[in-house]
Amino acid sequence: MKLKRKIGIVGTLGVLATMAYFSLLHLETTMIVDMRRLFRSNLTFATTCPSMQVRDDVTVTSRRPARTCEEVQHVVFAKTHKCGSDTLAIVFMRFADERNLTIMLPTGEWNLNWPGTLRKGVYHEPETRYFDVLTLHTVYNRSTIAPLFPPDTKHVTILREPYAQFASAFNYFGVGNKMKTTKNVSSQAEKFELFLSDPDSYLKQHYWPHLPNFMSFDLGFKPTTNHTGGDARRFVRNVVADFDLVMIMEYYHESLVLLRRRFCWHVASILFITKNKSWRRVFASAADRERAESLRALYARWSPVDIALYAHFNASLWESIAKEKSFAEEVWYFTELNQRVSVYCQKVIMRLNPPPEEFNVPESPWDAAFNVTSAMCARMRRNLLAYIASEKAKAGLNKLVVPTGT
Repeated sequence: MKLKRKIGIVGTLGVLATMAYFSLLHLETTMIVDMRRLFRSNLTFATTCPSMQVRDDVTVTSRRPARTCEEVQHVVFAKTHKCGSDTLAIVFMRFADERNLTIMLPTGEWNLNWPGTLRKGVYHEPETRYFDVLTLHTVYNRSTIAPLFPPDTKHVTILREPYAQFASAFNYFGVGNKMKTTKNVSSQAEKFELFLSDPDSYLKQHYWPHLPNFMSFDLGFKPTTNHTGGDARRFVRNVVADFDLVMIMEYYHESLVLLRRRFCWHVASILFITKNKSWRRVFASAADRERAESLRALYARWSPVDIALYAHFNASLWESIAKEKSFAEEVWYFTELNQRVSVYCQKVIMRLNPPPEEFNVPESPWDAAFNVTSAMCARMRRNLLAYIASEKAKAGLNKLVVPTGT
């Protein structure tokens, strides 16, 4: 199938964002490779930090003097679609669970009124004045969220390379299967190309207001807003002002290490096992470079706000990393440790070659020694629905309440 060339003059924001987008695809890869080359030798673990008891099965012990920072325990995670956000949501839920913090739990099964904003009736009211942690899908609106959390709450989100995020969403929401066309197309790749050749006409067939600029939509950008004018630029500035940390999925480990440092968390708190990962692909063949670049350009015209958003925060992530000391070393250490813990937990859950009851992590330059137990593995392995159900049971909210209205 021949792809129609529809690349025309784009608004000022679209042009600048698209240029930054394509240049960063090469630049960011070079930066991370160079950074990881800085440190490939064995580490000497010598320093420690103070004892901390969280739950009976999560203990950090050490002789190090007390930390000068205070652990952040109030977090709003604005969950974006198809950005590795299920995995990150489990990180935040496990952190809250292990400290008996109050999580905002839905009255429904899994979200908080998405694709709408947060409102009363879609969450169980807290027993105290505030919630501690939000980690489920809702369209972000600080004015409706902030009053429900303490004043010192940190706001976090995560972004993904926009073209890849859209391709994943296209597959996840079954857009190709719902398209009506007289053209002879059968594969998902052909439907993907056909959609991008004239996306607005296919959007009229179904109610998919979130597909263009999907990540921006999740963060509160209205579909009716001007995509290439002052409203779009103002939106990016608002995200900068609202969020304390914007993570990047392509640099998951780097983002988590930065979160750990900024939030004064222990290494054990950011360990994870990947959730809800899709292995299907709908991209054009890498061998057909010109065709693939045409698809990317068509997408960039259609979703310039997501392009601008990602370009800004991908750059700001590396600006923040450049200010950190021994960052490459900690990323290397955390990547290796997380892989070993994942293997251990897999053996625990699958009961393969029964491992010891605990996985002992020695002291490192970044944290005290700690143990990974089978109970911790079980929490890390839970999917999001199971964790929500577990937290509801713990809070005595077993009865499912379906909210009324819109």
